[in-house]
Amino acid sequence: MNKVSFKKWMLSRPNIKHIGKVAVFCLPADKLNKKVRSKIHNFLVSNYSAYTHESSDIQGYWSGRGDLVRDAHERYEVSFNGNENFKKFVDFLSEVCEMISEDSIYLTVADESYLVMP
Repeated sequence: MNKVSFKKWMLSRPNIKHIGKVAVFCLPADKLNKKVRSKIHNFLVSNYSAYTHESSDIQGYWSGRGDLVRDAHERYEVSFNGNENFKKFVDFLSEVCEMISEDSIYLTVADESYLVMP
């Protein structure tokens, strides 16, 4: 079954509800104080009804300013429908990026990757 027919089949099932595209973003654990965590939680719950948060030993590596940088990260996952919801979501991540003094936040939506900047 190809991707299109599988999606059509899934949507035809009475016991399946499509909730949108999956967005995953990671944030540096050492910058997530109570205020930031609360802001993220409140935004995701009030706008998307639910989210998944994974606090574990996720390591992020990137080359920045000539040095290899490594951070412990926390992973968030949320689903959303429509471009307006996506715009609101990206604007929020941009605010968080500024709040935690990051150059960017790595974001994956479906099978695409982005850097969200302040």
